[in-house]
Amino acid sequence: MKVYARVSIGSNTETEKRTPADKHGEINPAWNFMMRYTIGESAVQLYGAMLVIKLYCKRKLGDRYIGERSGELSGEEGFCAFSGSA
Repeated sequence: MKVYARVSIGSNTETEKRTPADKHGEINPAWNFMMRYTIGESAVQLYGAMLVIKLYCKRKLGDRYIGERSGELSGEEGFCAFSGSA
């Protein structure tokens, strides 16, 4: 199974970024992949910005949605940390 993740801020598809497919993890995919987003501090404080991670299985007949996880972003001085749990 070749699994990859699509990461976005909330439901905004314009912010979506994708990891490479994990070709070795099989049912336990893992990535060491950095993504950078610039998010205004007011957006985090006022609107409770969410980080959304959707997992897909890469297939020849179309990629298959596996599941997703989302969590609130929090941070200070322009840095945000994902604070959700699996």
